[in-house]
Amino acid sequence: MAGRQYGLVVYGASGYTGRESVAHLGRRASQIGLSWAIAGRSRQKLEEVAAASPGPPPGIIVAEGAERKTLSALAQSGEVVISWSGPMPHSATSYWRSA
Repeated sequence: MAGRQYGLVVYGASGYTGRESVAHLGRRASQIGLSWAIAGRSRQKLEEVAAASPGPPPGIIVAEGAERKTLSALAQSGEVVISWSGPMPHSATSYWRSA
């Protein structure tokens, strides 16, 4: 997994659970030297989440859950990708097929 741009990517960052994760990571990421990004379908929502995050702002990745090309790029961008998008049967299948 060497050469990935981020150590961690949070997909579905603009939903409730995603925002909670981003708030926690925003406080801790710089303390532990973690390069991280948030991802989702809407750039505007992601920018709002990034602006509200404590600490240095995370990277932003726009990825449509139904588009294999963008999900593939998302999968290749982080060593670890946490997905809070749903509904899980649909989104998880699309993501793992593109990884």
